[in-house]
Amino acid sequence: MGKKKWNKGDASEEAVEEALKELFQEGKIRGYIRALKGREIDSHGIDLIVFLKEELSLMFPIQVKSSTKGLAKHLNKHPLIRTVIVVRDLPKDKNHAAYKATIGNLKKEILVRIKDGINKLKNNP
Repeated sequence: MGKKKWNKGDASEEAVEEALKELFQEGKIRGYIRALKGREIDSHGIDLIVFLKEELSLMFPIQVKSSTKGLAKHLNKHPLIRTVIVVRDLPKDKNHAAYKATIGNLKKEILVRIKDGINKLKNNP
C-alpha cells in the first residue's frame, strides 16, 4: 500500500488533538476524546470533547475546521456547537518550527475559548 494522501481537514483535527494532548500532560485539562468519523457524535458536529479541570464537571465540545468557509457551513448546520477552531496555514511537516508554533497557538486559543465559556456560564446561570 502507498502512503496516505495528506488531507487538510484530518491534519487540522490531528493538530488540535496534539494541542489537547499537551494541555492534558501539562495538567490544564482532565482529558479529551476524539469522535470517530461518521459516528453519532461526529454527525452532531463534534470532533473532540474536552473534559475540564475546573471544579465544575463540564465537557466542552469542539469542532475543527480548516477554512472559514467550513466554519460558516458548520454554524449553519450545527448552531449549538459554537466552539469552532479554525486551523489556518498548517505546515505538512510536523517537525517544522512553524508546525510547533501552530500547536502552541492552538493551545492558547483552546484555553481562551474554555475560559470564555466558563465565564459565560458563571455570569448567566
